[in-house]
Amino acid sequence: MTYVHEYVVGSDNVKVEYCHSSITDLIKVVDMWVNGKEHQVNWMSPEGNKMLMARLDQDMTDRMCKTGTYCCEPSKN
Repeated sequence: MTYVHEYVVGSDNVKVEYCHSSITDLIKVVDMWVNGKEHQVNWMSPEGNKMLMARLDQDMTDRMCKTGTYCCEPSKN
């Protein structure tokens, strides 16, 4: 299963599709777009990459623990 995380940094709209690897126990970026154009993680600075991974880690934690913006999702019964 993949997840999509969207956010704005500066004047850029960023959309990242990511998943969690059962093999490496790490978050993997599947696809990434900036302002509607394809972007790749290896084009990012080490600092930018670190910030992105921290953001995705927090997003996944919020999804799994139902915290943050995911705390009040309606149940899907």
